[in-house]
Parts: sequence; C-alpha cells; structure tokens
Amino acid sequence: MDVKQIPNDTHAEEYLLGTIMVDNRNISTVLEMLTPDAFYSEVNKLIFEAIVELTNKQTGIDLMTVSAQIKKKGKMNDVGGLGHLMKLTNSIGSTANIVAYCAVIKEKYLLRQIVDLGQNLYSNGLKTGCEVNDLISIAEKGLTQITTKVLLSKFKSSKEMFKEILNRNDEILKLKAENRIIGLPTGLKKIDYRTSGWQNGNLIILAARPGMGKTSLALTFVSAPAIKMGVPTAFFSLEMPNIELYARLVSQHTEVDLRQIMYSGMQPYELQQVLQNSESFCDAPIYFDDQPAMTLFEVQTKARKLKREKGIGLLVIDYLQLIRNEVKGSNREGEISSISRGLKALAKELDIPIIALAQLSRASEKRGAGARPMLSDLRESGSIEQDADIVLFINRPEYYGIPELEDGRSSLGIAELIFAKGRNIGMGETEVGFTGSTTKFFDLEENKPAPF
Repeated sequence: MDVKQIPNDTHAEEYLLGTIMVDNRNISTVLEMLTPDAFYSEVNKLIFEAIVELTNKQTGIDLMTVSAQIKKKGKMNDVGGLGHLMKLTNSIGSTANIVAYCAVIKEKYLLRQIVDLGQNLYSNGLKTGCEVNDLISIAEKGLTQITTKVLLSKFKSSKEMFKEILNRNDEILKLKAENRIIGLPTGLKKIDYRTSGWQNGNLIILAARPGMGKTSLALTFVSAPAIKMGVPTAFFSLEMPNIELYARLVSQHTEVDLRQIMYSGMQPYELQQVLQNSESFCDAPIYFDDQPAMTLFEVQTKARKLKREKGIGLLVIDYLQLIRNEVKGSNREGEISSISRGLKALAKELDIPIIALAQLSRASEKRGAGARPMLSDLRESGSIEQDADIVLFINRPEYYGIPELEDGRSSLGIAELIFAKGRNIGMGETEVGFTGSTTKFFDLEENKPAPF
C-alpha cells in the first residue's frame, strides 16, 4: 500500500502536542483517549511518550520539561531538536479544540489498525491450507483487540468507587425487597443464597467424576435464567449431541423418564404431559451447539457472535478438557492453562458468567469410598483453580454404593455440592436432591436456613 494512503493526520498530532506544552490543564482527558501507539509520526510518538512519562512522575509539562525529558533519553536529534519543539508551541492559537483533535487522532489510529487487520487476513487467506474458520477467528479476535486498544479504560478515583458501592447497595436492597438477587439465578435456593446468583465476568468451574450429573446440573443453571427470566443463554456441548442434551431438559421440566423420551418411546399420557408443559421451555432463548473438538478460538468466536446477535447473558461449556488449543509446543497442562485463562478473559470481555464443566481425575476414588473431591483432583488442572472465581464439585455417595451419609441419614437421592473455591464467597458445602430417572437436581425442603 502507498504510504500516502495510510490513514493519518500528522497536523492534528502536532497541534495536540503543541497545545499540551502550552496549556496542560486537559492532560488527564488526553491520556484517557490516547496512548503513544495512536500517533502515526514516530517523532510525535516520541514527544507524547515524554509527556506521558512526565505525567506519571507528576512533573509539570511545558516546553522545557518535555525537552529535558527527551534529552535525558538521548532522543533529541530524533525529534528534530529544540527548534522543532518550539515550532510546535509557536503554532498554537487556541487550546479550545483539544478533545476534537484527540478524536481525530484516535479515529485515524483505529482505521490503521483495521487496515493492518485486513492485510493480515488477506495474506493468511492466500496461504495453502488456510481454513475459513481460522480467518473468522483471526478477524473476531483482531477487532476485539482494536476496540480494547482504542476504547481505553477510565481510571476511577476512590470517591467515584465509593459512590458505586453505595449505588450497588441500593440496588441489592431493592432486589432483596422484591425477593430477587443481583446475579443470574441458579435454580437452587441454597446456591443463590451463597453466591447471590452467577455474577457477570465470573468463570465458574463445575467439576465431578463421570456419572455425577455435571451436564444435568448445568442444565438446571441454564433453565433458571433462560426459562424463568428470558435471559438468552448458550450451551456449547463438545461431548453430548444436541438431541440428548435437549431430551434431558425436557425430562427435567416434565418429570417424564429420560429413557422413555430417548429410547423406549413415550406412552400417550407421557406425551400429553410433555405437550402440556412444553410452553414453559419450548420458546426459551437457549442456543445449543454440539460441534465437537472446538478450538479456543472457535469458542470465543461463536460466543462473541451470540453476544452480538442474541445478547446472551450466560454461556455453558461442556466440557473444558475437550476444547482444543492450537498453541504448538506446549504440554497438555500448559494447553489447559491457556484455555482456562482464555475463558476467564472471555467472561470479562463479554461481561457474562461462563460455566465450564470439567472432568476430575480418579484420585478421589483412589482415596477410598466416600472420599470427597479436592482441587488437586482437577485433571490437568494447571491454572484452572487460579483462573476460576468459583469451583463447584458434585459428590453423590449413593452412586458409589454408600447407603448412609456421615450423620446416618440415607444417601438415596442426595447430592452434595461442594464449593472448593469461592472468590468473595468462601468455601462450604450443601445438599440438594437428585432424581436419576429425570436427571433433575432440586431444592430439598427443610425448615432451616442454608448452612452458609
């Protein structure tokens, strides 16, 4: 591409730099909008870097201090000497349009980033063996990075944050008066009591050994916000076909045996029961995807698309260890660590909770019958427990043939939910009911508050 065609406005850059050295009262506004990378001219970038460094040191900014900072770095000749700096300040007539010039520089920077992304897509598209999904992933990730670079976070003062705490408290009390919680409901009262619902930006790991009911519990977590509140929700199933997944959802909401729905065929009265209750879940905004062996990029790309087009407020992934990572040369633990970090970053980026199911190793079973799972049982755990905000285990003593719980009660139909990690909420455990024929988790009726 001809250099003259690359989006830039060096005049705006020079005007802005001269204005700052003449009148630096709006420097905080400038720094909220721009970074040195936003400047096209290398000379202007060096000058702005010096201004940023002086600001960080809380040193006054004018022609002489900027000149001294540049000289200290040995870059005076690179910027054209003191004469060029004086030229910048002498050309300033008014400082009134500083924000407008920042906006121009920011826009040109954004355009350059988009052009670079386009050239990257073009060159990759010409490579032998390039796949469409790979290009889409590069495009999605590139656009997100561009937005992140240009739309800089605004620093907030302690006073501003204190106001946010008070506003949040008002919101919590209002919701509490309406018998609601601040996060997405989980479908289980004791879990809601402890977590106040799933919080935006959180990564929740739901882990257990095979057969414990991870997928079924995840469907419970999906049903509460999607069916009861109409919150668009996505469920990526890398292991189970969509039809099997949806059959579980139908079974949970109609009390019809899962085996009848999937394999034996429903009796007329069972079919009638499904039809009579279908309105509660048939039109729910739940989006299923059963593509196997998805890469982390594919997960991110699909999630961004669903957020943009459907406004999803929750994402469930079944399960984490089945996601493929395309980073070459790393061992499996390193791959899983990269995936968990990627999912945590995605949760923050989309500002939604992400529930990722995970498989536990056989370590808990080797410790003996009835042994509860531990964080160290997470298969290829790497940084899973570090990245996760919540790690929730499922344990069903009945599954292992243990007839009684520690207090002597029957283990029949009882599932223990163990918070092995809970950022801001601590650790603990509670009991819920479980019906195997419908794979349904439910609240146990008790005349005492949740033990948290």
